[in-house]
Amino acid sequence: MKGGRMLATVPGNPGMGEVAVINVKDPKAPIVEARYPTPDCGSGLALGPSQHLLVGCGGGRPLLMLNALNGHVIATVAGTHGADEVWYNAGDNRFYAPSGFGATPTLSVIDAETGALLDSVPAGPGVHSVAAFRGNNHVFVPVSVPNATALTDMCNVMFGLPARQGCVAVYAYEK
Repeated sequence: MKGGRMLATVPGNPGMGEVAVINVKDPKAPIVEARYPTPDCGSGLALGPSQHLLVGCGGGRPLLMLNALNGHVIATVAGTHGADEVWYNAGDNRFYAPSGFGATPTLSVIDAETGALLDSVPAGPGVHSVAAFRGNNHVFVPVSVPNATALTDMCNVMFGLPARQGCVAVYAYEK
C-alpha cells in the first residue's frame, strides 16, 4: 500500500471482521491508522490496481472490494461464495478466489477494476489457496487429499494420479 503502510485482516466474532491499516514507517513502533469494517469478512486480502482491495469472506459469503485508501465498499462481488486466500494477477488485471465452500467448489475470476465476476470455473473439493504467474497468466490452485469435508479424491479420479496425494490444478485462463 502507498506511503509505508500495510494492510491486515482482523477476524472477529461471527458477523464481525475488519481490515486494519498499519503505518510501518517506523518498524519498531507500528501504528494502526484506520480500521475498515468488513462484516463476516476477515480472510485473505489482495491489493490490485487503483488501490482496489479484494477481501476474502468466510462461510460462503460474497467477496468484497474496498478502496484501500478510505475503506469505502466499491463492490460486493455477486455470485462469489467466499474465499480464504485471494490473489491479484497483474498480467491479466484480475483477482482470483478459490472457494471450497458448498457442494460445488469454484475458482472465481474477478475484474480488478470493476469488481465484476467474470467467471466461476470448477475447482476441486477443499480448495482455499491460489497463486498466479503474470508471465503467462497461469493460475495455480492446490487440491486437497480426501478428508472429512472433501470426500472425493479429485486428483486420482479426474487425472489418474496416485490416490491420496493431492495435486495442483493449473488454469490457463484466457481473455
